[in-house]
Amino acid sequence: MAHPGHPVEEGLEYVADWVNDDEPYPLQVKTGSLIALPYTVELNDIPVHLVRNQGSLGFHDMIRAEFETLYEEGKTRAKILTMSMHPYISGVAHRAGYLDKALAYLKGQPGVIFMRGVDILDGYRTVAKSRKA
Repeated sequence: MAHPGHPVEEGLEYVADWVNDDEPYPLQVKTGSLIALPYTVELNDIPVHLVRNQGSLGFHDMIRAEFETLYEEGKTRAKILTMSMHPYISGVAHRAGYLDKALAYLKGQPGVIFMRGVDILDGYRTVAKSRKA
């Protein structure tokens, strides 16, 4: 990725390139604002299935374990569980059912919502603005 100041000049408002946190945070840029959104390679189906040869049930269990930790931590601060999915990997027949079960489990938990990057950005800005007020 280019220097963090350049995406802002092109109109970007957020990036998800750093794998170092499960909460959004501002990046220092020369002008404007650029927010780092959470991202993880731990729940990315490429390394899970193709590099570490983790089976579908193992991936399902990883998602649930990650969720349970973040859910507990999220009692005092919102936490974001990120997953990177590729239809040609997680969408194949022998894996899709396990992913569906993991997603159904997440959807069934109180207070859990699913958001796109722009929605996370908007929520982060709303909270940051209220903290400044």
